[in-house]
Amino acid sequence: MERFTLKKVTKNEWRQLYIILDQDFPRFKRIPWPLLKNGLRRKILTAYFLTDGDAIYGYAIWQKAFRFDYQHLLYFGVLAQYRKQGIGSGFLQLLVKKAKQGVLLEVEDPQAAKSRAEQSECQQRIKFYEQNGFTLYSNFSFTNFGFQMRVMSNTKLPQSIDLTYYRALYDQAYGLPLGRVALKKSKMHAMS
Repeated sequence: MERFTLKKVTKNEWRQLYIILDQDFPRFKRIPWPLLKNGLRRKILTAYFLTDGDAIYGYAIWQKAFRFDYQHLLYFGVLAQYRKQGIGSGFLQLLVKKAKQGVLLEVEDPQAAKSRAEQSECQQRIKFYEQNGFTLYSNFSFTNFGFQMRVMSNTKLPQSIDLTYYRALYDQAYGLPLGRVALKKSKMHAMS
């Protein structure tokens, strides 16, 4: 990873970032452009490109988790042509190092997958994070706009991180009080 660095995405690059997100996430699985742009403008969200100085290899968007010194990783990806080369693990380690106190993120729950292929993809994602020092919290689960999500972190989470906390965290990310609408208690896993 020595040849790669994290580069903070500038205002002039926001649109490029969103085009990349558009390629990796269906419309219904990503923050709408006006909300993402607003979060970046207000400096609630911070975005990074993984670069070697010439090309972009990956991207990450996070926010500081209030009341704690964690970073809440909303989006993390390596461009399709660079996947399965170990770049993602190195990229994640650069982010973890920058976060200092830990990283909090969500993954889709494989138990809620609609097909074997989708289930396998969810399991691979969880395995990737586990191989990079993250733990899947069995008592943390919720739905986000109907998608069953599980919480992972590379640090021990306090009990106070619950559905109410997560709603406020997403209100902060969206810049609107959407947490109560978007995030619901999971039917598959109880969450406080």
